Amino acid sequence: MSRAHGRYKGSIYQTYEYERIGLPKGANSGETISNKCLVESPWMRLAQHTVKLPPNANNDPPKVIDDWLWIDYHDRINVLVEDPNNPSSFLILQQTKYALDSEISLAVVGGIIEPTISKAADATAMASGAM
Repeated sequence: MSRAHGRYKGSIYQTYEYERIGLPKGANSGETISNKCLVESPWMRLAQHTVKLPPNANNDPPKVIDDWLWIDYHDRINVLVEDPNNPSSFLILQQTKYALDSEISLAVVGGIIEPTISKAADATAMASGAM
């Protein structure tokens, strides 16, 4: 496992049995056999799962996938802020981003939800420099 600048402290996928969206509650759609951390930082964790899928409609044996990549990351929030001076417009951030071809990109206000920042208004104020 490689650590880049510290340990990830967010939620980590823990369960070994999970349900697929759209199936009735309790319908098994597979099993995580292993969960190996490849890289972690304070902002995210990349893991390699070994996953056993359930039998298909033909009752073929369950398939095992050894290299299912999984990313754990903090809860995030994005806020679309209406311009108080022009209700048909929205405020966006102009920013630079690593590895983009252009020098400038545009984005809505957003970021990691931290225990001390639990409201959209707080996130907006922080991102806009008002906090």
